[in-house]
Amino acid sequence: MRHGYRLVGVCLLSAAIVMPAAIRNAGRTQDRDHRDDRRQENRRAYDQEHRDWHDWDDREEGAYKRFLEERRRPYRSYFDVDVRTQADYWNWRHGHPDQGVQLRFYDERGRDWHDWDDNENRAYRRFVEENHRPFVEFSVADRGLQLEYWNWRHTHPNIDERDVNRYRDDHDGDYHQWNADEDRAYRRWLEENHRPFVEFSIGGGDVQAQYWAWRHTHPDYRTFYDPIGRVQVQWDDNEDRAYRRYLEERRRSYVDITVLNGRDQQDYWRWRHGHPDHR
Repeated sequence: MRHGYRLVGVCLLSAAIVMPAAIRNAGRTQDRDHRDDRRQENRRAYDQEHRDWHDWDDREEGAYKRFLEERRRPYRSYFDVDVRTQADYWNWRHGHPDQGVQLRFYDERGRDWHDWDDNENRAYRRFVEENHRPFVEFSVADRGLQLEYWNWRHTHPNIDERDVNRYRDDHDGDYHQWNADEDRAYRRWLEENHRPFVEFSIGGGDVQAQYWAWRHTHPDYRTFYDPIGRVQVQWDDNEDRAYRRYLEERRRSYVDITVLNGRDQQDYWRWRHGHPDHR
């Protein structure tokens, strides 16, 4: 019996000696983990490719873990991986912003940042189309393609901005705003004349003069109501030619149909139903 009590006493004494040391060690480990977490939270990471700094907070850590999961890589702290992996992460990160955050890209030619909004996305798709390239997201395009785009972009402003280019038509002595309608008309002219695409601004005086001469006989497609047939009619090249024939037969000088009064417009539509397009 005494032997049993002695054994219990030895166990209690050992526990009393070991427990404080274990508690101290656990405390130290916990403190070290907290210090490591605080150290990581307070760190900043430099994106060499895009030349900007990022606070390494919980949000960035979460994005980094998503990157590793998508690549099926084991977790290793960002600050312990090699430079190439870090660069891969930032290239991925610029194409995967936090929800509600605007994408931004650095323009090496203009040395400034651009928000990647709808205008920029449309411009990039125009660039891809004009250069006959397969479409790839700008965020994953190589550096050479991105630089080529920015070089192109500086000579191709948004065609729907108010401060777009204006060009003088020397034939009629007036100015035309180069907007989306004018751009479409110019492309039609190139197609009809079997010409390769060249920007109007660098086409030269002869090209511009030929385009304006064509343009004055090719207004934008419009839709008009035909009261005789009770249908909407698209005012395309065929309709424009028919209208000019009508004016010639009536020995009238050319005026746009919108200038005619209601009675004359009705007279045209009545004439038109008796003069279908030549086949």
